[in-house]
Amino acid sequence: MSVLKEFRVTLETVTPLFLGGAEARGLPDPIVDDRHKGEDKPRYTAKNVKGGEPELRSPAFRGALRYWLRTLIGETTDGDIKKLQEIENSVFGSASSEQGAGSPVRILVKPQHIKPSELFQLKPDYVERKKEMSGWDYLFWSMNESSIRKKEDYQPKRKYLPEGCTFDLKIASHFYQEDALQKAVASLWTLVHFGGIGSRSRRTAGSLRAALPAEYVGLNFQLQSRTPEKIADELFEGLQKAQNLAGVSVKDKIKVPFDMFSLAHDSFQSWVLGSWDSSEAAIKAIGKSLQKFRTYREPDHKDVFRWLNGDSILTVHRSVFGLPIPYKYSTRNKPEGVIQGEKNKIERRASPLWLKVSKTGGNPARYVVVATLFKSDFLPNDQKLHLTSVKNSRAREFPPVDPPRDYSLIQEWIASMEDDTENFNQVAVVM
Repeated sequence: MSVLKEFRVTLETVTPLFLGGAEARGLPDPIVDDRHKGEDKPRYTAKNVKGGEPELRSPAFRGALRYWLRTLIGETTDGDIKKLQEIENSVFGSASSEQGAGSPVRILVKPQHIKPSELFQLKPDYVERKKEMSGWDYLFWSMNESSIRKKEDYQPKRKYLPEGCTFDLKIASHFYQEDALQKAVASLWTLVHFGGIGSRSRRTAGSLRAALPAEYVGLNFQLQSRTPEKIADELFEGLQKAQNLAGVSVKDKIKVPFDMFSLAHDSFQSWVLGSWDSSEAAIKAIGKSLQKFRTYREPDHKDVFRWLNGDSILTVHRSVFGLPIPYKYSTRNKPEGVIQGEKNKIERRASPLWLKVSKTGGNPARYVVVATLFKSDFLPNDQKLHLTSVKNSRAREFPPVDPPRDYSLIQEWIASMEDDTENFNQVAVVM
């Protein structure tokens, strides 16, 4: 008879959780939107979409835990991806046909109190009675319906689990495989405190918290502090314990080809921003700040316009927030295009910046945003930025350009919050 050792924690959604299966948006039957009759081209919408309900799925958590394990143990491997994969597979198993192996840890998700799903809705701000895009809309824009002018490409709005849904997550292993259990629990701690799960999780969606006290070998899952400065200290202490639990060995020098934590080297930075009295207020504030910082930013705004007209430029600084980036201009010949990596190689680049909303204890609870910047290689040395999907009758050649050299633009955005006392009453440094 096998004996299992396990860790259980009750988790609660703090922000909208967009997590679904193969048909995450459901199966729509688009119809003409009567609200826009009389326009040159019809607009489409969908009612009573079949399917698309959000799901709490163990495979999704297993995949997310792989990523956060990588961030914890990356320093140990010194950037050796093969060695990293061996450690990952020793914890979560391998699907390789030649070296396939089952996972020594089991991950089970059991719903507790699940509220009815909600359909994503834009929440614009009204400034002087004029409707403007809110920070909520800016961060979650891709969850709205899209391709409303093309019936064949139409995508309905996403559904999500709202704040306040609770579920139990259990990680279990045999006693003789406790090392794998420890690594899995440590990666879960980093997911809960620095990241999220599901779509738009790097932009505050899918943020979780421990709804009840939970502890594993001194690693506490529930935040005890309430102010940004004390939360930053608590996160730093917890990160030390998580790395010790995962068996991280410090290297004299390290390479940083992928996202990783290191308490000895400059591979990441993290800040605690806030606080606010609701998760929505936190999302709107951080989204509005990011929108204001990025929109029409120079020299990118003028440089990309020149690039779309066939001129050479040095780089697009904004791309450091992630690829692809669509650009569309309303002036002159109205050029537009999408900036991405080289086609059929590395077209996309996930944002190196994670934005996560944390809910503190106490009554009333407070909400903070944990921003974490991973300073991994943005693109391989031989890769450049390319223009695709260009609509411009004047230019035919668009020479590729170098990607940004560092992450100073993101650091500049964080620094700008220290002066924005209207929206951010404190910016505390974790590391």
